[in-house]
Amino acid sequence: MTLGRSFPKPKKWGCCHLKIELCGEDRLRITLNQADLEQLSISFEELDYGRMETRRIIWELLDEANRRTGFDSSKGKLLIEAMPLLDGGCVLYFTILPREYDQKNRPKKLHLRRLGGPYVYEFQGADELMSVCSRLSREYPDAIPKSTVYQMDHSYRLVIYTREDTCKTCAPLLSEYGSPAGEGSAAAAFAAEHGKMLAEGDAVSQIGRHLS
Repeated sequence: MTLGRSFPKPKKWGCCHLKIELCGEDRLRITLNQADLEQLSISFEELDYGRMETRRIIWELLDEANRRTGFDSSKGKLLIEAMPLLDGGCVLYFTILPREYDQKNRPKKLHLRRLGGPYVYEFQGADELMSVCSRLSREYPDAIPKSTVYQMDHSYRLVIYTREDTCKTCAPLLSEYGSPAGEGSAAAAFAAEHGKMLAEGDAVSQIGRHLS
């Protein structure tokens, strides 16, 4: 999605639980809980940049992020990815795309992209988990923007959020080292309840960078 200056400046942000985090110079993460979304009178399913209300909310969030962190969304084209949370909230990822993006044959206008899942895979050992994360980071570096790793009693579970078509693309690689262990919020909640979280946010990238 490209963000121009054609929309009115939003009202002052009023959500008290808003969490804003810089994930790098050109990447921002904003977490909204269910109360935040209710205050905004919007749900994850209703997020659509074609709606004026969504555009107003996006501008409001970016205005507050700039005030708190200095994140400058005007530096380039902005990709926005939305991911649902188990508590009814959602996470928004804002990524300023590199200049090289313009040189590729892609649409000039980007749309807000809602991530699917979560998809859960189980691995019997740490070696299998580290190997799959290393390969995913190398072969599909931008495919899984959100992932969490849990240590279970006798195995490891990787919870990933991505588009359905991307998950199908990565499925052969994931199945080479592990096996599907469920899909949806219930499967992710089971891993969170019965496992010990080892890495969250971008677990695949974290492990991949560690092994590179």
